[in-house]
Amino acid sequence: MRNLSGRREDTQLRWRALLQELGEMDDDLATEYLMQIDRGARFYDSIPEEEDLLDAARLAFRYLLATLLERPMSAELADFPAAIGALRATQGIALENLTAAVRTDFLVAWSALLRLAGDDDMAVLALHVDVLWKAVDEFAMTVQRGYLDQWLSMARTSTLEQQHSLSDLFSGEPAPATVRSAAQILGLDETARYWVIGVASEETGRTVTRRLLNRHQTALDYVDRGVALILAAADGRWPDDDAVVDDLLTGLEGAVAPRSVPLPEVHRAAATVRMLVDLGLEATTLRRSWAQLSITQLSEVIEDLRWYVLDPLHDVHDHELIVETIQVFAGTGSISDTASALYCHRNTVMNRIRRFEEATGISLRSPRALAMVQLCLLPAG
Repeated sequence: MRNLSGRREDTQLRWRALLQELGEMDDDLATEYLMQIDRGARFYDSIPEEEDLLDAARLAFRYLLATLLERPMSAELADFPAAIGALRATQGIALENLTAAVRTDFLVAWSALLRLAGDDDMAVLALHVDVLWKAVDEFAMTVQRGYLDQWLSMARTSTLEQQHSLSDLFSGEPAPATVRSAAQILGLDETARYWVIGVASEETGRTVTRRLLNRHQTALDYVDRGVALILAAADGRWPDDDAVVDDLLTGLEGAVAPRSVPLPEVHRAAATVRMLVDLGLEATTLRRSWAQLSITQLSEVIEDLRWYVLDPLHDVHDHELIVETIQVFAGTGSISDTASALYCHRNTVMNRIRRFEEATGISLRSPRALAMVQLCLLPAG
């Protein structure tokens, strides 16, 4: 018995003749295809228009016949499978539905070949059915690649648009139109309020995001100058910033803005959060860390300020006790409380305050001066 390839070779001329007849039926094939897919309702949810489906079906059968007959193709026809895959991705067709629809080409073409064939052609079709299936399968795979390439491109574009919108919200004062656009792209309620959370690394940011997901809260994140900023809806579960920190940042280096804000004010909250995160503290807020933040922000001039306060005291007797007393007094604002904290008489406290004022020329009765002195006497760093 001759082998399969030999028998296939003997029937090659008749197979090509049948294919050539099939190639003259592209309009009929396209119409039958449209019926097979219920005019698009079966796989496409009637998304593409009927004329779109007909045109695509004609080109699909022309492509398959050119492949099977090894005919040269125009550039448009050669690019058709990837192009139709990209188009269907853009139209939002599910990939599995697209693949099933494309493979319907085989059934339509095979049914037409059966109608064209005579009684003596059944063996010809049996010997070449796998050739037809292989051509349809390769066509489907090329369509899939075009679909996936377009889907990835759209996903990247979507991600870039989201990051651009987050940058608009986090990095500068946005115009009202920019806020509206960002809200649409990010799927946010423009009238709602949001918490801005910041952590020191992307990995820590993912931890916070997981904690939010565990609380059925979605979050948007944006990395800016090494700080991972997270935007979370203020839905009433957290009455204040301390509650947010205790719930989401326990054990993590990070901070939360002092209050929830509307979208136009996110950039201001983010600026505060960035400064707090730069302190390198665990689970902090502005209320908890204002002193350290003040020192950090005054770092370029703090030594000059300290000079005003400390240099005149160097030659004063017991200047260390005076500095300690002023530190406590600046924190309490009360002579009695200061005396109690230092286990001394209130007259001693008053005497040390007087000596401090005489040496430095700074009156501690002025709230502004007292605040400056308190900052200057805080530990550096």
